Amino acid sequence: MNIKVKEIENKLEKESVSREVLYDLQEWFGMPESTEEYIQDSQEKPFLACYINDKLVG
Repeated sequence: MNIKVKEIENKLEKESVSREVLYDLQEWFGMPESTEEYIQDSQEKPFLACYINDKLVG
């Protein structure tokens, strides 16, 4: 198993990663308006992404 944690600095990449993770967690982030707000806010925050075997997991 290959685990990587990567700092993401590009705003569009932050948005993409946030969108993928949050929409996979619909039971926690089930309100589309709030989810979209979290996604947009992520662009201005420090951001780490976790990959297992090159698959985004968090």
